[in-house]
Formats: sequence, C-alpha cells, structure tokens
Amino acid sequence: MALASVSCLSWLAGLALALVLSRLFLMRIGSRALYHSLRPMRRVAGRLDDPRADAPLAVTWLGHSTALLQFGERFVLTDPVLFDRIGRMQRRLVQVGLAPEHLPPIDLTVISHSHLDHLDRRSLRAVPGRGVIVTPRGVGRHLPRALPFAERLDLAADQSAEAHGVKVTVAPARHWGGRWGVDGLWDKGAGGFVFEADGFVVYYAGDTRYDGEMFRALGRRWNIDVALLPVGPLEPAWIMRRHHLDCADVLRAFDDLRARHLIAVHHSTFVQSTDPLHAPRRKFAALASERPDADRLHIPFFGRQLQFERVEGRLVMTGERGPTELFET
Repeated sequence: MALASVSCLSWLAGLALALVLSRLFLMRIGSRALYHSLRPMRRVAGRLDDPRADAPLAVTWLGHSTALLQFGERFVLTDPVLFDRIGRMQRRLVQVGLAPEHLPPIDLTVISHSHLDHLDRRSLRAVPGRGVIVTPRGVGRHLPRALPFAERLDLAADQSAEAHGVKVTVAPARHWGGRWGVDGLWDKGAGGFVFEADGFVVYYAGDTRYDGEMFRALGRRWNIDVALLPVGPLEPAWIMRRHHLDCADVLRAFDDLRARHLIAVHHSTFVQSTDPLHAPRRKFAALASERPDADRLHIPFFGRQLQFERVEGRLVMTGERGPTELFET
C-alpha cells in the first residue's frame, strides 16, 4: 500500500512538472510568436493564378506543411493552412504561396495530426471540390462537423483507401496530437501518407522524429519518387529531437527511404521554437549543398512549383514556375 502511494505521488509530481515546463515553454514561444505577429508579414510576388501544371507530376509548396500535389488531372492537398493566422494569435512570417481562391478542385485532402499548424479548421472549410479527406486513426474526431468534403476516412496505420484514382496509405509517424499542448499527453493520433497514382509514389511524412527502422521499412516497401520531409524545428534540442527531425536527420531519413527527390517542408513559416528565424532551413541548405546528390534536394520558395517526369526510367525535375524570389541567405 505504501509503495503504491509513493508510486502514485511520484507519477503526479512528474505530471505536474511536465505541465509546468510545457506551459513555460509555450509561453516563451507564444511571446516570440506575438512579437513577430506585430511585424510586417513578407508578401510573395508572382504567385500562380493557375497552379495546374502541364506535367505528369508536380509539387507546389504553399508554406509550412501545405503542399499541392498534382498527378495528371488529380490534386492532393496536405495539411492545408491557407490563411495569414493560425488560432487567434500566431501569424505567418511569409504569405501563403498560393491564394486559396486559386486552388483547383481537390480530390484528396490529408491531415497528418491535430496540432493547430496542421489542422486549421478555417482552411479546411475553404478547400474546393468536395473531395475525400483522410486522417490517421483518432485525428478525425478533431474535424468540424460542417466541412465541404464528400467523404471522411479515419484510417489506421498501414490502411489504404482510394480517392478519384489516387491510392493513399497511412504511414507511421513518431509524433503526437492534441490541440492545446497538455492534451498531447494522451492524444497520440499522428501519421504520414504515401500516395500512388499514374505510376508515381510520393511520401509525405507529416511531423515525426527520426526512426531509422521506420524509414527503412517504408523504403523497402515503396519505390518513393518524391519525399516531403519536415525540417525542424531544432531548439531546444532536448525537446525537439524527441518529436521532430533535425537537419542531419532529414538527410538520414532521405537515404533510408531511398527516395529519388526530397522536398523540404515545415520551415520558415511560423515561430515554433527558440531557433533564430529561418535557422533550420539555412542549416539544412548548408548540409545539402555538401552532398553529391544536392541536385535532388529541393528547398523551393513559397508558391514555387516543381515539375517531374520520367526520362529513360529516371525521375527528373523537368521544370519549375511560380515566384522567383529567393530565401534570405
């Protein structure tokens, strides 16, 4: 009985400490986010009016974890965050790369987990096309009831579905869910996705920490053409590496996946850590530039579209269009 009481008290003390530390961390991040929300947001010149590409496969990065994938005439949207703010306080550092009214009808929308920067309810209401929305098991309960989708699917890891000719499979992720920080202690709903259509395979990781066996298993199962991998946040490392990929981890994951091309996402859009602004992207760019396959590692600007096709059996980036601005070095 005494041992049980001590164990219970230790558990409660640990929980209380975790709550206090998480609250202090969130307060620090929140103050930084508020400061930058009061500063002018960078506007993106030359955004595409029509993102439809004349290519069998195209990827347009809109910012953060939002990407528009095109397989022929079919469109997939990942973790749509389409407006200037998430929640009531945090504003983007850079304007979204494609105006919501210029989105084509979306056949498939996916939500990797329920964090505010990935599941944005206002953005979901703006997705055109009455397509299908897919979430990993447990994430769907966070969706609002009134959404413009013809079908909702909440799938377990390794479960697949088809939407308008695009096969989607929920992949594992080493992350967590929840909406307000504390609820992440029990809300573990999170995942990535593998999309297959027209002979192409695209992997979107969502948010995840590094797990070599997980990435190698995905690489053995699928011949991945393009991998969308999250870069950071990085600091404080003792927290972030438990839940996110640092810059070296991104490259290790790319190698484990044996993917042909990498597109860096989840950076330069919101203040989410104690990193200096844009530090994850800059560190990743420096590491990527030292590799012999640097031409397959892409860091497109907001709204920039990359186009791919197979040339003599090899996946080649054959074109790009959209904003011609560059990141600050």
